[in-house]
Amino acid sequence: MNDLFLLAPILIVAVTGLVVLVMDLFRSPEASGGTHLSWISALGFCAAAASSIKLWPGQGGTVDGWMSVLSVNAFTLFFWVLLPLVTALSVLSAAGFDRENNLDHGEFYAFHAFALAGMMVMVASVELFTLFLGLETMALAVYALVAMRRASARGSEGAMKYFITGSLASALLLYGMVLFWGETGTLVLEDVGRVLAEGKGGLMLYAAAGLVLVGFGFKVAAVPFHLWTPDAYQGAPTPVTGFMAGAVKAASFAALLRVVFVAMLPELFVKSFSFVDVAIAIAVLTMTVGNLMAMHQEDVKRMLAYSSISHAGYILAGLALVPQLGSGDSSLRFVNGAILFYLAAYGISTLLAFGVLAHLGHEGSESTTLERLAGLARRRPGLAALLSLALLSLAGFPPTAGFFAKFSLLRELVVVGKGRLIILVVIALVNALFSVYYYLRPMVAMYMRAPEGEEPQEIRSNTAVVALVAMALAIFGLGIFPDRLTGIAEQAGRAVTYQVARGLSEGNVGALAPFAREQPKSGVGASSGEPAVVSPQDAGGGCQAD
Repeated sequence: MNDLFLLAPILIVAVTGLVVLVMDLFRSPEASGGTHLSWISALGFCAAAASSIKLWPGQGGTVDGWMSVLSVNAFTLFFWVLLPLVTALSVLSAAGFDRENNLDHGEFYAFHAFALAGMMVMVASVELFTLFLGLETMALAVYALVAMRRASARGSEGAMKYFITGSLASALLLYGMVLFWGETGTLVLEDVGRVLAEGKGGLMLYAAAGLVLVGFGFKVAAVPFHLWTPDAYQGAPTPVTGFMAGAVKAASFAALLRVVFVAMLPELFVKSFSFVDVAIAIAVLTMTVGNLMAMHQEDVKRMLAYSSISHAGYILAGLALVPQLGSGDSSLRFVNGAILFYLAAYGISTLLAFGVLAHLGHEGSESTTLERLAGLARRRPGLAALLSLALLSLAGFPPTAGFFAKFSLLRELVVVGKGRLIILVVIALVNALFSVYYYLRPMVAMYMRAPEGEEPQEIRSNTAVVALVAMALAIFGLGIFPDRLTGIAEQAGRAVTYQVARGLSEGNVGALAPFAREQPKSGVGASSGEPAVVSPQDAGGGCQAD
C-alpha cells in the first residue's frame, strides 16, 4: 500500500487516460466538441500534481515493491508537479483547435495522458532499463500525436522523420545500456557509478557512455542531433508542438541529469578530456546553430522549433557546472537548481506561444506564417498581447520568467565557475542578443503591419482563453516573485548528487576543464587514498564543501 501511495501520481494519470477513452466510447458519433474531455483530462493531471505536492519533499529512497527501480525524492516530485501542470495547460489550450481539426476524440487526450505517464516513470527511474521503458512509452504516444491529422502531408512527413530518428536514438540508448550491463553487471545507476569509481570498467565503457549520451542528444534536440526537430514541430498539430517543446524536452533533460549525476558518466572522461569540455562544446554549437537558423524562418512554428534548439543549448551550458572530477573542486556535486528553474520557465513560455498560434487557423486550416500574423493586434488584441508576452519571455526581457531563468543560469556560471566560464557566458549573452531579432519579428507583424486582402479569422474558445491567461500569469508571477520556485528547484536539485567519485582523490584533470586547478593539500579532493563523499546537505552551490 505504501508503494501504491508513492506511485499515486502516475496511477492517477494512467487512469485519467483510460477514463477519457471509455467516456469517448459512449459519445454519439454525431456529437461534436470534446471540451468536456479536455477538462476531465486537465483535472486528472492537476490531481496528479496535487498528489505529488502532498508527497513533497519525498522519502528520498526507492519504491521497494517495484524492485527498487523508481525513486520518489524531491527531484522526482519537482517534475511530477511540473509535467502534469504543463500537460493540463496544453490540453486546455487545444480547445477549439481540436474541434476545427477533427481532433476532439478520446485518443487525442488519452495519448497526452499515456505520454505523461511515460515521462513520470522516466524522471523517477534509477535503473536504466526502467528509464528506457518510460522513455519509449512517452515516445510512442508522442509519435501518434504528431501524426494525428491524417489528411496533413506535412504532419505525416514530420511524424515519419520523428519516428525514424527517435527509433535510432532509442536503439543507441538501448545498445549503450547493454554495453553497461556487460561491463558492470548492473543497470542500477548508483551501482554503475560505483563500478566506475572503483576503476573496474574497461574501454568498452567509453562506447557505452557515448551511445547513451548520443541517444539523449537526439531526445533533447542538441546539435548535431537536431535535424528532426523543425519538421516534426512544424508538421505536428500546434498544441502538440507546444506539448513536445514544454513537457517532452523537460522530461528528457530530467532523465539526462539523473544519469549524469548518479551514474557519474563524467568519470569516464577524465583521462584526455572531460565531460565538461564536451558539454561546453555542444552547448555553444547548439545555441549558435539554433539562433542562426531561426533568423531566416518565415513560419513562426518553424522559428520556434529552432528557438527550442537554442534553448537546449542554454540548458546544456548549465552542465558546465558539473565539476571536473579530477579538479578537486566538489563545490557543486548536485544538480543546479537554476537548470530546473530554466526548464519550468521555458516550458510555460513556449507552451503559451504555441497555444496562441494554435488559434490562428480557421475551418481546419493552419497558417502560422509572419504574413498571417499581420494586423492581429487590431483583430484580436488579447491574442497579440499573449503571444508578445511569450516571445518576450523566451527572449529574456524583464519582468518575465524567461529573464530570471537566463539571469540565474548565467549568474551561476559566473559565480560557481569562479571566473573560468566567462567566455561561455559571453557567448550565451551574444546568442541571447541575436535571438531578440527573430523574437521581435512576429511582434512587428502583429502591431505594425496591415493584413493583405481580406482579414483572416481566428478560432475562439473560452476554455483556451482560461489556459492562456493562466500561463501568462505564471510567466509574470515567476518573473516578479521567483524566490519560491528557485528555493524548490534548489532543494530538488540537491536530491540528485554524486555518492562516490574516484577522480576527486586522484587529481586527474581534463585538457580544457574550466574547473582544473592545482590539487588541494587538504579538504575535499585531497590525496587521502579514500573517495571523497559530499552529501547534498553538506554541499553548497558555489561554496567549497567542508
